[in-house]
Formats: sequence, structure tokens, C-alpha cells
Amino acid sequence: MASSEYTEVVVEGRKVRLRAPAAEAIPAYGAATRVVGTAAQRVDALEKVTGRAVYPSDLRLPGMVHARFVRSARAHARITSMDLSHAEKVPGFLAAIGPSELSEKSLKDMLGRELPILTEEPKYYGEEILAVCAETDDAARAAAREVRITYETLPFSVDPEERVRAGQFVGGGWTPTGPGRPAVYERGNVQKAMAAANRIIERTYRTAPNVHSSIEPHAAVASYEEGRWTVWESTQGVFAVREELAAMLGAPLLSVRVIGTHMGGGFGSKVSAGKYTFIAAYLAKKLGRPVRCVQDRSEEFVSPYGRPPSVVTIKAAVRPDGKLLAIEQKGIHAAGPYGFGAEWGHAEDMAAEMYACDNVRTETYAALTHTPPPCAMRAPGHAQAAFSLEQMMDEIAREIGMDPVEFRLKNLPARDPVSGKPIAVPRGSHGLAECLKKGGELFQWKKRRKETRDAPPPRFRRGVGVAATAWSAGGGPPASVVIRIHADGVAELFAGAADIGTGTRTALAQIASEETGVPVDRIRVTNADTALTSYCLPSYGSLTLASTGPAVRRAAVACRRQLLSIASDILEAPEKNIVLAGGRATRPASRKTPESSVPIAKLVELSASREIVGLGEREGNPDMSIRSHGAQFVAVEVDTETGTIEVTDLVAVNDSGRVINPTMFKSQQYGGVTMGLGMGLTEERVYDLETGRPLNPNLTDYKVPTILDQPAAFQAVPLEVPYDGNNLGAKGLGEPPIIPTAAAVANAVYDAIGIRLAALPLTPKRVIDALHPPESKP
Repeated sequence: MASSEYTEVVVEGRKVRLRAPAAEAIPAYGAATRVVGTAAQRVDALEKVTGRAVYPSDLRLPGMVHARFVRSARAHARITSMDLSHAEKVPGFLAAIGPSELSEKSLKDMLGRELPILTEEPKYYGEEILAVCAETDDAARAAAREVRITYETLPFSVDPEERVRAGQFVGGGWTPTGPGRPAVYERGNVQKAMAAANRIIERTYRTAPNVHSSIEPHAAVASYEEGRWTVWESTQGVFAVREELAAMLGAPLLSVRVIGTHMGGGFGSKVSAGKYTFIAAYLAKKLGRPVRCVQDRSEEFVSPYGRPPSVVTIKAAVRPDGKLLAIEQKGIHAAGPYGFGAEWGHAEDMAAEMYACDNVRTETYAALTHTPPPCAMRAPGHAQAAFSLEQMMDEIAREIGMDPVEFRLKNLPARDPVSGKPIAVPRGSHGLAECLKKGGELFQWKKRRKETRDAPPPRFRRGVGVAATAWSAGGGPPASVVIRIHADGVAELFAGAADIGTGTRTALAQIASEETGVPVDRIRVTNADTALTSYCLPSYGSLTLASTGPAVRRAAVACRRQLLSIASDILEAPEKNIVLAGGRATRPASRKTPESSVPIAKLVELSASREIVGLGEREGNPDMSIRSHGAQFVAVEVDTETGTIEVTDLVAVNDSGRVINPTMFKSQQYGGVTMGLGMGLTEERVYDLETGRPLNPNLTDYKVPTILDQPAAFQAVPLEVPYDGNNLGAKGLGEPPIIPTAAAVANAVYDAIGIRLAALPLTPKRVIDALHPPESKP
């Protein structure tokens, strides 16, 4: 049966409902699958472990030259002079580009706000002023150092709260509000509900600025030949980069090819074209030679990337029986001096969506600080929001003497509180409820909570904590995929999605193998190349598998039908009785006939075109709120003499629908939780308040956790009850594992020491200062 879904878009200022192409419904997988759900080895594992995988930052082309930025040494200044004479004398120097040459060139964020490529009035330390190009990277670095700049220093502030008090802010949500107006969401009557409540709690929570710290830095290599650019980019979205770069260059889309087959992590920072992308492409045309522009590690800490700091004040009212009456929240986050990327720090969504509460009001302020503009970082906004909201839920539960898990269960919504749509949850239950119940059972929550409450206070104090999350993770169109099976039985799968290290290529190959019977190791995946693959959305927001996977299955089903039609004639059996698996089409034995089979390669050879081709497009989503849910239970041990916190045990349960590959599911959980532990315990970009300069722009002083920092006991558990929102029954998983971790740790620390730590990271100094306040020390 064919189905059509509608998407609402804006065309020339008008709202228009576009109907997705009608497509025959393909039911989600049943309980039994042969390839999907198995721990298949990654299809690119050998390339990566042998070093044969070429990342953009590794690429070397004949005649290639190198570009480097000259960055501001002030947090806010006006440039009064620039002297390039010494730079021009560096052996190998080729060219320099200044702000006057690119005065009309800028990046644009999702709401149309602009960020200049180069500037004569830098507004944060490290902002790009010039780009220089030389024969070698060493020469380019040397030339950049030799540029002499004089500044007129201007006033600046890196403090978001100070900037809001001065009226220097914009709205921090997804709807632009203009200068001096916060983004506001409201339902019900918060003031009336607060006035009638007998239990009100108010608390302020703070999170620190974080840096993505991807293994591969931001990088682009560009060449220009015969009116066309080819750009090798470390990116999460080749089609997004192509569109943005073509617009900046004033070129047709067909003149720009972007390739991003391998990339060394992005976590949201590589969704769009960067300044380095444009400079590489611009210089490639200007010089007629390939140009490489790759940031070094210190530049990663001063570029316009990172999770912004936040200050969130929550006021909540509750009935004595544990029913939430009202939530009022004021959130402030840094948005850099231009407001560019202001939407990535918003923390209002969770307060509005997470729990059933009739009266909610949020105000979100994006402060115009003299710090690098923010961008998406794994679970943008939600990771900060969870630290505040999930601690507040714990505080309320303790205030009314209720178990924190029971309190959350009591306040789960039956429908999306914002849209009113039904929530896509496991059949007959609520996904978050099941995560909380399953996690509590595995963790032995009630037993361990009682043990920590009854234990005497030794030097090493133990505590347990819980936190929960919900994340919109249904994916959706557009995404299209082509599968070609050749006469030797090898299949090619073409998909535009980037594999950002999560195993996307492998998961897509498993889906194709399940339907076609071609073994995973005989499927070649070509991805993230705008010249060879069809359009797919960028790999971000936990939507890659849920968007592209269903298109792969649809293409594979198209191939399957062609193979079965040919096999039915050869094997003299109905199509429904033929099994495609292991590279063969097999008619199982019956009482009257023996088993018979034929290689899939033979079926392709006998086809009319000597190849089998299938095209698949992503169908629309059902009209419901599609969420991935998760709950984390944490045990900590706090050394009250040194202030160190050790996470000793962690149980993470996630409802993300059908698991395509259990090894990759666990990898996502481990990675997300590890990043959450970094956010919670160690990571903070520190600024000098006197100069606006970052004090720890390196991986020595900016403490990123490693595998050694994971809990000794760590259970990553799927709540695998597929839903019917797409033909895989799968939802996204990338973001949910990081969201509750810091809050769960903070709640466990409170359980251990009886003092609420409301600022991240939870460093030993903060623990000691909480246990022994500085004013009380002799």
C-alpha cells in the first residue's frame, strides 16, 4: 500500500505543505533477522587499522601549497596597521589575503546570521584577520608569524551574565528575536500556579565552555581545474558544504564537488563550511594550484567552535504528592560577538518537553560575548539543560521525600507537552519509563540507595545518582540511495551520508545485505561524495541511521524483488519460498523436492541489463513526536581529603529502537558517556578575564577523558522494542548517551557528601570548597 507524508516548508515567505513521494509501505523488521542485529565487523576496519584510509588532513596532491591564518592577539580591537613586508621575504611565500579583499564574504548560520571570513575589527581572541599561503606548511606558519599588526584595543567582556546585564544579547532559541529580546516559550499560567503552590524550589546551575577536541582538526584541501572545484573536507555533511561554498564563491552547485569519505570526528562542529574551506577554495582558483588549509590543535581552541557556557536558573513548584505544577526557567549562554550560532546554546527544550507540566515559561538569552561563536556540540543545549533540570528533579524529590526514580515516573507525559502529538514509544509502554525501570533493576537502585544513606561518613564517601533524557531522533527525508549488484556478485552502495566514526558504512551494508543476500564483505560502500552519491542530510542530530537507513532498505528491497523474480524461474519455486542469503538464492528442501540454490552472481548475469539496480528514498515520518529515551544510574566515590571523584559504576539504558549492530550501539554509549564524564568532571575552556585570552588551548591543560577514565563497571543496555515510524524500526542514538551523564554524577555526589555542587566541571577544588568553604578556613 502506498503512503504519502507531508512536510511544511517556507517558500518565498509562504508556508507550503509538500507531499513526499508516494511509496509502498515496507513493514519494520520482525523478530528474526540474519544480518541486521549482528556484530558485523566494520567494512572499513582494515583500511583504518593499516593506515590506508585517507583523511582530508592527510591528503597531499601534486603541486599543493599551504594556507594559514593570522589571528587576532586581542579580544576586541581595531586594526590600525598591517605590515606584510617581513612575511613576503619568507622563502616560499606566495600570497596573502586581507579583509578588504573578502569584505563581502561571510559564513551564515541556520538563522541567517553572518560571521565574516576575515575582519579588520576582531571581536574575540584568535579571530581570523589574514590568510597567507606558501609552498610548505612550515613556510606558511613562518609567514603568518612575520605579519606585524598594530591594534587599538577596545572594551570587551567574556562574561555572559555581565553582557546580559548590559543589554548585549539576542534571543537564544530557534526563532530570531532581534537585539535585547530573549526567546520566550510559555504555556499555562506560571505565576498563578506558583502562587497556589506550597512547595517551591529555586536554584541556579552553571556549565563550562567545552571544546569538541576531535581527533582530526578542521581541514580542507581544494583544487580548481577547468572552472570546477574539488574539495576534500573533514565534514559531517558534504552537500551542506557544497551549497554554502558555492553560494560564497558565486558558482553553480555543479561547479563544486565535495568529498568527505573519511573524517576524524566532528561532534557537531563540522556540519557546515568553515572559513578554512572558503580560503582553500578561493586561493586554489587564485593561484591555480591545490591548497591545503588545516588548523592545528591550538587553533581548535580559538576558532568559532565549541559548547558555550550556560547559567540556568530554575524555579519549580510541586504538589505534596509529587505532581509538577510549574517550571520557570531563565537561561543565559554565550553566543560570541555576532550572535552567530546563538541557537546552539539554547537550554529551554528540556524544561518544556521532558516532563508533564501544565505551566511552563522559559526565557533564553544569548549573550554577545567577546569569545568564539558557538556551534553544535553533541546534544547542543540538551547537555547543559539536563545538568540543571535533572538536578532540580532530584532536589524536588528529596524535598518531598520521594524516590527520585518514582518522582520522574510520576511526571512522564502521555503526549508531547509542546506539540501535543503522541509520543512514539515502545508498544504499550513509555520508552523513558522502561529505561528507568530497567536501569534501576540492573543497578539495584533501591538497595544501593539505602546502603549509601545508612553508611557512616568515612573519608571515602559513596553515593548513587540517576538522570534521564529524551531526544528527538526520528530522522527523516530527504535521503536517497542507489544499490548496484554486478555480475560477479559484488554490490555497490552509494549514499551521501558521512560516516563520522560511528560505523554508518557498516550499518548501511548490513541493511543492504539483509534484503539482497549479498554478504556484507562483498558490499562496497561509496559515501559522502557530491559527484557520485545522491543527496543525504548531514550526519548530525542523531539522524543519520534513521534517515539514510530506511532509504537503503527501500533500495535493497527493489533489488531483492528483481533477484527473486529471476530466481523463481530458475529454481521453479514461488518467490515467497526462496531465501536470499550468503550470496545465494536457495529453495529450501521440501517433502517432494531437494534443496536447490543458485549464486546471486548468476541471477545478475541472467538479468536483462547484467546488473541489478535499486533506488531508495526516505519516506516521511508519521505525525507523532519521535524520541529516543535514556536513563543513567551512577555510583561515585568521593575522597573528602583530596576532593577527587571516581565514578565506579554506571548503567546506561537507551530506547533507540531496533539495534542494527550491537557493537556499534555499545560504542556510541561508551563514547557519549565518556564525553559526558569529561563535561561533568574535567573539561573547561578557561579565559583570562583581563585579556580575554584562553589559558588552556591544548590537550595538556584542557583535560579530555580517555578510556582509562571510564567506570570499571559499565553496562550499556539497549531497550530494543522497535517502533513503527520507519521501515527499520530504528531511532537515533548519537546524542542521548551524553545528555544525562553530568547530572547523574552530580546527583550521586550530592548523595555522597550531602552538598549540592551546581557548577561544572566538578573539580577537586569545587568539592573541597564545598566541604570546607574558604571563608570558614582559618
